[in-house]
Amino acid sequence: MRIIVDIVHPADVLFFLGPIRILQARGDDVLIVSRKKDVACKLLDQFDLEHHQISSAGKGLSGLAMELVKRDFAMLKTVRKFKPDVMIGLGGISISHAGWLMKVPSVSFYMADTANLQTRLTWPFISHLYVPDAYTGPTPKGRTTRFSGVKEQSYFHPDNFKPDRALAIENGLTPDRPNYLLRTVAWNANHDVGKAGWSDDTLIELCNRLETRGQVMITSERELPKAIEHLKYRGALNQLHHVMAHCDLY
Repeated sequence: MRIIVDIVHPADVLFFLGPIRILQARGDDVLIVSRKKDVACKLLDQFDLEHHQISSAGKGLSGLAMELVKRDFAMLKTVRKFKPDVMIGLGGISISHAGWLMKVPSVSFYMADTANLQTRLTWPFISHLYVPDAYTGPTPKGRTTRFSGVKEQSYFHPDNFKPDRALAIENGLTPDRPNYLLRTVAWNANHDVGKAGWSDDTLIELCNRLETRGQVMITSERELPKAIEHLKYRGALNQLHHVMAHCDLY
């Protein structure tokens, strides 16, 4: 079987890592189509997963719109050349558009029930959608399957992952103190339009308080304030899930 896997966000890499390896092991021809977004491409490289980058993340609503047009055309070109039997992704905007035009099934997994813009662009064209039972947003009638669980189970399930404390320590975990891993985002994704997060002052105050209790590590899509720059996670990206598994707070 010929399969396109659409990677548009770093979280997609971990979500599809196990399935990609299973598909490749059974002899399927898998083409990973990537997007330069935060550390997504670096993460694919560190997992030794070959990929074809077809777009870079746009900034702001106009930038995202321009990127979507470019990505859709690039995806369409890729589908014509690769001739997949099916395409899969998280969100799945471009695979849904290309799949609808080329009559290729597109399958999307989705968790964010507040991303109204993305769903309006995707649901009319997606072949089938998988969402967790807890999903409360609208879904395509007759084309949706619900499942028990959350997306993190894809990479933390015992069949796919065994936490390695030695690897966690090698990549920054402090064994004799509580460890806190914080994740900050740039708020420039399509589902972030019109939304905002903590101020720098609030983030700095939280970090200062947590530092009195243990070690703090931060993974961030944006540049951190100088006051907490020293807390940036500096381990290997493809070992971060081992660190996450051993943290007292994530």
